[in-house]
Amino acid sequence: MAFPSSTSKDGRRQPRWKAVVDAYNRVREMIFSNGKILAETNLQLPDVNQRTLTAWYSARGKRREKETLEQGLKLQGAPSVAAQPLPLPILKPKAFETGAADPPWIHGESIHGWTKHQRKTEDFS
Repeated sequence: MAFPSSTSKDGRRQPRWKAVVDAYNRVREMIFSNGKILAETNLQLPDVNQRTLTAWYSARGKRREKETLEQGLKLQGAPSVAAQPLPLPILKPKAFETGAADPPWIHGESIHGWTKHQRKTEDFS
């Protein structure tokens, strides 16, 4: 590994990820300043910061760990059809299909018999 741990620069501790990003940016600038390389290749060197780098490294580690744990396993795919027929869907209640009276709150009335804009005067007297 080219950047095994954090380093010291001018007496200050510098995280490994900062050193990696700085090295990448130096290489990136050299390539962008060389017109011949840009003209003859299709290199795409996106801007990378410490957060992007650590997120990539973490995802890479998780992917490798998963591959290691799955090594030698024969995983079965999920079946595309049910082993037994599925139950029939639940139908709407008959009361709503026959046109029975709708519940009061569907038409703007509350359960108590008045709309939210009306108030019973006897409740407040």
